[in-house]
Amino acid sequence: MKQTFVAAGLLALMMFGTTCADPAVPWAQPQTFPDQPDTSSEKPLFERVMEEERRRKEQGIKETVTVDDLNANSRRAKPAVSAVPVTPTEQPTLQPQEFKTLERGAQGKQVEELQKTLIDLGFGLPAGADGDYGGQTVLAVQAFQSSVDLPRTGKFDKATSDALARVSPPKGKKIWEDRKASFSVAPVPILSGKKARVLIDLSEHGLFVYDEKGALQRVFPVASGTEKMPTDTGVKVVCEKMEDPTKLAEKLWPESKGTAFGKRLIDLNWLNVDTGVQTVSDEELHGTYELQSIGKNASHGCVRLTNESIEWLYQNLVIGDLVLIRE
Repeated sequence: MKQTFVAAGLLALMMFGTTCADPAVPWAQPQTFPDQPDTSSEKPLFERVMEEERRRKEQGIKETVTVDDLNANSRRAKPAVSAVPVTPTEQPTLQPQEFKTLERGAQGKQVEELQKTLIDLGFGLPAGADGDYGGQTVLAVQAFQSSVDLPRTGKFDKATSDALARVSPPKGKKIWEDRKASFSVAPVPILSGKKARVLIDLSEHGLFVYDEKGALQRVFPVASGTEKMPTDTGVKVVCEKMEDPTKLAEKLWPESKGTAFGKRLIDLNWLNVDTGVQTVSDEELHGTYELQSIGKNASHGCVRLTNESIEWLYQNLVIGDLVLIRE
């Protein structure tokens, strides 16, 4: 009798709550909270009450069934959800690429970029940046290596690459157009208190021109004397400028048919910087039509330049300018 009364009372309460619920009133709507179990799929409350009463009667339990008991039983009945271990995705480790040395026979874009940089630094590549690592590129790399005190292997190895990156001007600029890069070349020579106008470095096959303040003005690649007829080192001075050396070339080198000295010639004398006395040196700066000789030991002692380079020197050097030639 007691069981019937409890069940009937609960059923009446449920019906009363359903009848009085006003859907237009927000607080009359069923509310759910995160910590409450989801009962949407469970049996009606009165059925669960009856089942729980029956279970307790069979087990000899006399306590009255409450809503808290039903909720507790419901929570205990739900199996625990085990966490699924998540394995982190392994990211590939980027390994530094091994530097690949460039040497004679190499071809392609990397060679072309190297050649462009060497040209911007003033080293001799008469054929231009053609992407072919041939003899001219070997000589240009050797000249650069000499300028930074590296072994003259002619191979573009890691040490040479690092050195080139340190001294190269920004892309599209020549070394004399960038103040920072220009500091990588030798400073203007001072000879008995006087600034030299020109420095010729035979190991680099390079001619450097400085302005009156001692700043780098131009760099030109050159050819110098052979092993049997080397270019003499020491202090010289511009003593004469010849606009058209054709007749002189015909007289001294008839087989050249007037082309031996190119388009311009600048004659040099020896100079004693302490006394100012000049003596004949028999060596000159002059142009050439043999472009493949630039960057090599190819002359009879004179310093050869392209005709474009000697034209610039002819226009900018004056009688009395000091020239220092060194190994």
